[in-house]
Amino acid sequence: MVATTIVSCNQNTNHTIDKSSPLLLLSYDAESVLTFDTKPDPITGQMKLNIDDWFRRNVLYNQITANVKSGKMKAYKNYPKDELTIDEFNALLTNWDTVKSTPVSTTISGVNISRIRFHEKIEMDTTTNSIKKEISFLSFDVEKRIENSAEVVGYKHLFDVKLNNK
Repeated sequence: MVATTIVSCNQNTNHTIDKSSPLLLLSYDAESVLTFDTKPDPITGQMKLNIDDWFRRNVLYNQITANVKSGKMKAYKNYPKDELTIDEFNALLTNWDTVKSTPVSTTISGVNISRIRFHEKIEMDTTTNSIKKEISFLSFDVEKRIENSAEVVGYKHLFDVKLNNK
């Protein structure tokens, strides 16, 4: 199950009215959140994935990570600050379990992504009532769970990717 939420009333929300334009524009910064249902089956403990969700999430994640690794896109720890080098980005995608006697390394993949946040600028032309929406950057998050439990206690932000070179 995929849930989409649009949040436009948060602390970071800015809105302006451009009165110098012949068209009256109302502009907002907003965030849309695409959340993937990643709850394990209560009986088997296996993750239940909708194949469409899995496919879309993996295609988007794999394409973006490939573009960052090849230098076509830039990744940030917290956009617009903290640009990541390719080595730092690759290290961020590796999760080390050091609780066990022998540390185990796993690579984060698209299936681990539980939430994608779309940071957008929304402009409304109030004379024609038309709306223009542009995504400026994406944020990728994974769930934080209590060990050996299905209970989600929050999200861990992995990285941001800048879009639309403006």
